[in-house]
Amino acid sequence: MIRARCLWTVGALCSMTSVLPQLACSSSPPSPATGGADASDDGMAAAAPSDGGVVGLDSASPPSDGSTVPDALPPFVDPYGGASGCDGGYKGGDQCGAEVLLHGGIDALFTGQGCGASTGSPSLSVNGVLDSRSLEFVITFPSGIDPGQVGVQPPATVEIALFGGGTDAGQMLWITPPGACSVTFDSNVCTPSVVPDSYGISGTGSCSQPAAPQPGNSSSPVSISSFSFSTYWVGTAADQ
Repeated sequence: MIRARCLWTVGALCSMTSVLPQLACSSSPPSPATGGADASDDGMAAAAPSDGGVVGLDSASPPSDGSTVPDALPPFVDPYGGASGCDGGYKGGDQCGAEVLLHGGIDALFTGQGCGASTGSPSLSVNGVLDSRSLEFVITFPSGIDPGQVGVQPPATVEIALFGGGTDAGQMLWITPPGACSVTFDSNVCTPSVVPDSYGISGTGSCSQPAAPQPGNSSSPVSISSFSFSTYWVGTAADQ
């Protein structure tokens, strides 16, 4: 079934895809010039090169600037400050960002700056620009998301969607096996200033198995050695 997913893309705001529906977007699109979150804006530690990350796709030439992908991410700085629940401890808006180490079909340090959310969905997503292409990083929890709960979460699945720029608007999709990723929430706090029933969620994680290319994607699997993120999730009145 084809569903509309709203995300910040190169030259467009919405794309029709067959993967997870994303119904709400942040108000600030990522900048193709930086391709990542600014630490002064959302608290994510900045470590990517100024060109928005180093990317080498199987079907593309390797980067020519001589940059290399780091061995590890910098320490995670939580923009929500470890807040949880709805006690009023956090009064800011949404904080959108991610840093993801990718190897294989994509060799890159991806930094994202856009949030996506859908009401009642068991998924978190961050999107941004990587080597002039739009990339969306989606974490799905089959057992759902508990509002306000922090700490180690149930096993998750990660999806990476890469959209072509310019005249190449094709989509390349990778998905890990179910439950292949471990995720810890540092914050899970009410953010009523964003949208009703929303929660700001941040944390870290890693995947023990690579994300496999999906039909139509001839690239190699992508290993996700570690990641950090901050985004928001929209629950329902029944979740409160």
